[in-house]
Amino acid sequence: MDYEKVYSLTAIADKLGRSRSSVYDWLHTYKEFVEPHTVGKGRTKKYKESIFPVLSLIEDLKAEGHPNDYIRALLASEGHDIVVEGETNENAPVLTQLTEAYKTILTKVETLESQNEDLARQNEKMANAMQAMAEDNTTNGCRLMKKKKQSVKNDNLNVIKC
Repeated sequence: MDYEKVYSLTAIADKLGRSRSSVYDWLHTYKEFVEPHTVGKGRTKKYKESIFPVLSLIEDLKAEGHPNDYIRALLASEGHDIVVEGETNENAPVLTQLTEAYKTILTKVETLESQNEDLARQNEKMANAMQAMAEDNTTNGCRLMKKKKQSVKNDNLNVIKC
């Protein structure tokens, strides 16, 4: 009887040279692609050797900064046997389209960030201008009240103290 070697979560993390929490996150984030490589459930869950190509691909894509949705789409397109290299990859047009779409989204997000920063600066300038106007109005109001008080001899006005 042949026995397939299985690994615990800690053993996988050690073999990949990654933290246990990173591997745990990957296993749970992409569980639909991990389940075929598991043995057992709960505390006794182990992972077959066939999990390593899947996790290696996830690790490489994460290192390149790809988002979870992109990785999930890539895993779903061909499973764990995906090879993303050169022009021999038959999915190159799809991958190129996805890459271009993410670049477009990134550009738009960066533009929005820039616009938000500009608006924040404008808001700050307007707030400063309004504060200056309020201070100026208070000063002018005090001058007017003093002049009125001097011109009215029989005065029962409530005067703002300045």
